[in-house]
Amino acid sequence: MSHAPRKIVGWTVGLGVLLSLAALSFTTADDAKPAASTPKELKSTAHFDGFGNWVTSVAFSPDGKTLAVGTHSVVQLWNVASKQATGVWKTGSGFVKSLAFLPDGKKLVVGSYQAASVWDVASGAKERDLPKHRGFVTSIAISPDGKLLATGCDDEAARIIRLDDGSLLKTLEHDRDPVQCVAFSPDGKSLATAAGDETRVTRPGIAKLWDVESGKLIRDFEGMTKVATSVAFANKGTKLIIGSVDEKAYVFEVDSGKPLGFFGGHARPVNSIAVSLDGQIAITGSGGRAD
Repeated sequence: MSHAPRKIVGWTVGLGVLLSLAALSFTTADDAKPAASTPKELKSTAHFDGFGNWVTSVAFSPDGKTLAVGTHSVVQLWNVASKQATGVWKTGSGFVKSLAFLPDGKKLVVGSYQAASVWDVASGAKERDLPKHRGFVTSIAISPDGKLLATGCDDEAARIIRLDDGSLLKTLEHDRDPVQCVAFSPDGKSLATAAGDETRVTRPGIAKLWDVESGKLIRDFEGMTKVATSVAFANKGTKLIIGSVDEKAYVFEVDSGKPLGFFGGHARPVNSIAVSLDGQIAITGSGGRAD
């Protein structure tokens, strides 16, 4: 896999740095499959430079005015309009691999090595350490109501944490697979996890759907021939999109687990997915090189 960039480039669609992009559209027909639009060059609107190490995570505040950038043991905040740095936080604990603003934009959750913590955006002070992890926190998701936090970790587990007091509610164990990504369903009742071991290139990736309240496994989603790197809900939560190191983005029906097809237009591992606010368009990003 390739290293992360030392420079952030702003695009008109606000997705950051990606080697290639593909847009997938969805319809509601039972037998419909995603169709890819013709890729086009995106216009760069801003550059954010001056990072002392690899950039490993980015997150926009809910109002779009602040960009948080994670590097090695540091989080930087930038004013998007002025392109000026407004804060530097020394977080420790190695590379910051995941970031997420709370819905009100006043707090930022930071995930790094064996640590997840909540920081106050205005003061730049760490407000609370969250329950301990046993590896890198690879992914963070906030529930739609802003009350719960889900983390994915390469210690082969996802965790559901209550944000108001930082208490651990559920630990969702994967079988020998580091968790690469987590995503809440639009109604907040389910959590999807994508997992796989990058060091075991012949081991297939897997995604799972969990009931948030009980912590019970609902179903598995299989078919990825390598690590499942990313996961996102689409089409009002009825579809699940899974990105994989095998250079494909897979689409499944959530309720039945039925595979609906895949997009195979990338020539590099699919490592990120973003879904439009109406749930009808998914953007998949790829980069790096499969082993």
